Amino acid sequence: MNSNVSSPVNLGNPEEHSILEFAQLIKKLVGSGSEIQFLSEAQDDPQKRKPDIKKAKLLLGWEPVVPLEEGLNKAIHYFRKELEYQANNQYIPKPKPARIKKGRSRHN
Repeated sequence: MNSNVSSPVNLGNPEEHSILEFAQLIKKLVGSGSEIQFLSEAQDDPQKRKPDIKKAKLLLGWEPVVPLEEGLNKAIHYFRKELEYQANNQYIPKPKPARIKKGRSRHN
């Protein structure tokens, strides 16, 4: 997105969702049987998870158009493909050429 705006602008879904809602939805979408664990909150954990996107609308003409579940499904699909690619195309370093000591021929 090209813009002359130099100040921070919130981009996100203006609907408020809890971390638990996100965890449950992601767990469902990936088909996981994992247990959701509840840990103590981080000291600086924001209590409001609903970005104010007025500035994005006003200065950038931007607002979200992809529904949450659709966007998560697209992200999950992307990362599954990426992990599959990495698993099938593991980096195997090429062996270094053998060194020959000075004065010896390669075919001795």
